Amino acid sequence: MKAPQYQIKNNKFITAEKKNSQGGKDFVLKSGTKLSDVFNCLPYGRVNKTETGIGATTLELGSPRDSIVVQPLKVTAESKSEEPVNGNNIHYYGKITPKSNGTIMTTDKTSRLTRYISNSGNRYKKITVVVDNLESLINELGTSAYDYFLMLDEIDSIQKDSTFRSKMEDCIEIYKKFPEKQRSVISATLLDFSDPELSREAFTSIKYDVSPKEPILLNQSSNPIGYAATAILDTLKLIKTNGKDEKLVVAFNGVKRSVEIIDNIKKTDPTVIPDSDISILCGDQEKNNNLIARFNNSGIQNGILPSTLNFTTSAYFTGFDISEAYHLIILSDCRKPYTTISELEMIQIVGRCRLPSPSLLSFNIIHNWNTQPFESNHSKEELVDAAKQEIKSLECINHNYESNLVLREKMLEMRKALIAITGFNNFNFVKETSGELKVSYLNIDAYIEHIRVKRELYNNPDDLYNCFVKLGFSVHKQVKNSKNKVLESESDLKKNNAKELESFQSFLSLLEPDKTDNWEDELEGFRSNLKGNIVPKMCDFVKLAVNKISMKDIRIHLKSIKTKNKTEVLTETFKVFISDDEPKRTLIRATFEQGNEFKTDELHEKLKEVLVALNPVSDYEYSPKSAMKYLKRFVSLHETTSDNRKTYRVMNHNPMGFKLLVPEN
Repeated sequence: MKAPQYQIKNNKFITAEKKNSQGGKDFVLKSGTKLSDVFNCLPYGRVNKTETGIGATTLELGSPRDSIVVQPLKVTAESKSEEPVNGNNIHYYGKITPKSNGTIMTTDKTSRLTRYISNSGNRYKKITVVVDNLESLINELGTSAYDYFLMLDEIDSIQKDSTFRSKMEDCIEIYKKFPEKQRSVISATLLDFSDPELSREAFTSIKYDVSPKEPILLNQSSNPIGYAATAILDTLKLIKTNGKDEKLVVAFNGVKRSVEIIDNIKKTDPTVIPDSDISILCGDQEKNNNLIARFNNSGIQNGILPSTLNFTTSAYFTGFDISEAYHLIILSDCRKPYTTISELEMIQIVGRCRLPSPSLLSFNIIHNWNTQPFESNHSKEELVDAAKQEIKSLECINHNYESNLVLREKMLEMRKALIAITGFNNFNFVKETSGELKVSYLNIDAYIEHIRVKRELYNNPDDLYNCFVKLGFSVHKQVKNSKNKVLESESDLKKNNAKELESFQSFLSLLEPDKTDNWEDELEGFRSNLKGNIVPKMCDFVKLAVNKISMKDIRIHLKSIKTKNKTEVLTETFKVFISDDEPKRTLIRATFEQGNEFKTDELHEKLKEVLVALNPVSDYEYSPKSAMKYLKRFVSLHETTSDNRKTYRVMNHNPMGFKLLVPEN
């Protein structure tokens, strides 16, 4: 790619500038300088801004051209549109989250976009959008979309999230359709690209001449979650003692585990903090509502944290501005990939504080390590070649299956199965787009980063410490072995569950609510001694179902269940079945009336409408397989096939066969 023509606004902030070997330039700026002080527009191609809070998004939103700024997550995409930038009104294309004051704006993104585009007062059109809605936005804008400048913000998040969000791949395909001089990918922690087209794009790096860094207290622990609970409690007590309006942020990518940490803290000291002064900031509030409903869910407002204690998941690791000082604890548990935090992500987390550094009241990293044999260290080129060879093999299978009438019907099912089983540790290097097999470059990027983090940061106790020392941080390390047991080990949990499932069946056989008034006390007494995570959920179902179905049927429904998830599904399904005023029940039954028949496309069209309606404030990504599984909780379907076309008939609204003591009207 030809080197960018940089639109420099003011040279006085540039202390050094030179051409690099990748078709662009390396800039060194005076510390604290914002990009909008230096440039008129964001450079095209790959931009490694190296510093958080340098104002790259603000630069593009305030630039004199039409722009589309793509964010990985809704919370950041929506927040960027709250205030005008340099006189430009910013439009968020997506469903609007209701305001904390109760104000609800229309969620019809099409009509809102039309009004924004047609408003002559908006000289430059500036649109923020979440990855999942980019394709819809491009379709709405039509050919005029390619007159905009397209910026993919926090591109490293898009790369890493591609393993579980297929829309990330689609986003890159759309990006490639834009003219080379009208597109840019950017991050403060830029990763390499395996995609040859992206890796050839012009590269611009921007850094400060002096980069102040927060001092780190690094805590190595074989029980990081247990020690984190203790450290959080100690910090809350310190805040109380100080008598100041101080706050604590705990960066940890696990909503359920965060709740368990909170419960452990409050068990140790019930008065240290009320639930109303605790927040868990996560990307999908709706999905986690059952877990976080008891806490303060008002969210970050104008850069101010909502509570004294604030847990943040990966949705809040990038893109958000916090305009006050606070204590920070980063908790990384490398036993699970999703709770493992890299040094690059930690830099992003620290960068959420927009006050001049050093600005944190205290900064702790708590982590463990997992010494293990290395996985094969394949190069980027080897992984790409492996994906291409896999595509050839799959195409060969397609050819052979398609030529046989018996096998043809199984072809798509077989292809999906093969793609799934040929992945590396849940990373699939081949994707299917509109029936075409392609190399999944983003998944390759994510896999390479996954292996790097395991090898370089968490294989030995001092790996993370050495990394931050090399990066120029002042790091004090200490070993903190904690006996605080927040979570049961997997083996202990399995043993407790097995033991409790057996004893629960005995308890259930003796429970007779129709003969005693204190059956609830008996149930709660049994529950209070449980250590597993399955039988407590079964107790919830019993409490809900008693006097609605017979004890005999309660025992039958619970007898074959061996997992927590299946128990939760049973309870939710029963709750919907018995509640006349339950919105899910009303909507599902009205849409899928008994006796109605649907072709496959019709069924999914109706089902998508239902699920979108049930998720009114989130960008819902429809998955036919998951949606069908969800529908079958509440609707019994009879499937027939004729001329290779499936038809579904609604048989009833009681697929689990609940027998009410008082029948429905």
